Amino acid sequence: MCIRDSLSVANHRLPFVAAKRLARLIDEQQIDLVHIHWNNDLNLAALAKKFSRRRPRLIYSRHMAITRSKKDPLHRWIYHEVDRLIVITRRMQQEAEQYLPVAADKIIPLYLGVAEVDETPAPEADCYDEHFPQRRLNLALFGRIEHYKGQHLLIEALAKLIAEGKDISATIIGHVMDEKYFSGLQQQVQKQRLGDYVRFESFVRQPAQRMKCYDVIVLTTYCETFGLVLVEAMHAGVAVIGTRCGGVPEIITEGDTGFLFTPGDVEGLAEVIRRLYDRPGLAAELGARGRQEAERKFSEQHHFQELENVLRHA
Repeated sequence: MCIRDSLSVANHRLPFVAAKRLARLIDEQQIDLVHIHWNNDLNLAALAKKFSRRRPRLIYSRHMAITRSKKDPLHRWIYHEVDRLIVITRRMQQEAEQYLPVAADKIIPLYLGVAEVDETPAPEADCYDEHFPQRRLNLALFGRIEHYKGQHLLIEALAKLIAEGKDISATIIGHVMDEKYFSGLQQQVQKQRLGDYVRFESFVRQPAQRMKCYDVIVLTTYCETFGLVLVEAMHAGVAVIGTRCGGVPEIITEGDTGFLFTPGDVEGLAEVIRRLYDRPGLAAELGARGRQEAERKFSEQHHFQELENVLRHA
């Protein structure tokens, strides 16, 4: 049931009126469990549980990193109503134990899952053409175009490698969130004379299929809470490179299913790309092992089975 269809929340910090409405709805519909995913709904759900005669179990799935302590009296009261806190990485589990007033045995790590990827690759014409041909090593970066996502790092690394005579391309795909930053990327490409090696695209349908066009998917975000795009690439059987921060090291096994580099380290990124370029077949090997790992740890079916288990035993 979507509570937003029935409630108007005017005050997210202390939503007493909306919480009483939700409590009535819980009692009328005989709801035994409330599962929320958005931090702004936590106060509402906690108050509604307090007001409800049924006292439903409250499950909170948190997807964003926890960066500061929330152990003040108000948060202690709110989190007291949470029966289980689901976090998407083990790093977040550590953050929750450090920063949140939740007992360790109530915090459950559960990786996000990805649906099975359509085996049909995108048409080659969607990936390359006479103006942007396929090269010996072809990279792609999927993500919103803004400074935090670090697309400029890939361009800088590519410039170093092309100056060495390496035949590499990079396709940067994503919605432009920061026009000034995007303009800077275009100027960077022009200044480095990389127009034949770098292409920008704003949107693609079925990105998981499109990933199969490339040898390597790169994530340059300075610190990603999880890194779902890497899991999608691994499911597609494509090698991955990501930053050594956040949840990414829990996705990529260094040297076995992909490579990691220090956030912001252009030379470090160039070095792992160089290793892939200098060892033909290595990207395919990483991609094959990555696919096996993704099917084992990050499948949608596995995620929902584990989630159902958490909900049943909360």
